[in-house]
Amino acid sequence: MQEWQMLQDLLLTSPRTQVVNRTEHYLHAVSSTAVMRFKDDIELRYSPQQQKVDIRSSSRIGYYDFGVNRNRLEQLRKQFQNITANK
Repeated sequence: MQEWQMLQDLLLTSPRTQVVNRTEHYLHAVSSTAVMRFKDDIELRYSPQQQKVDIRSSSRIGYYDFGVNRNRLEQLRKQFQNITANK
């Protein structure tokens, strides 16, 4: 459960990111892109029985985001791995 909280904290310290909905095992946040300020939805769902987190990030408008959502999630994954590897 401590890792779940750390992952949420990492996401919410990202620039231009705000919480929309948060429960014990779910987090929905909105992040604005740096240049055009497009809004992207980010969802984290924690499954304690399986000890895993499902993550989704998607643009609200448009067909192509130039890899912004994928990069955001990759950065989050790398930050999380760096923190948990040092424990």
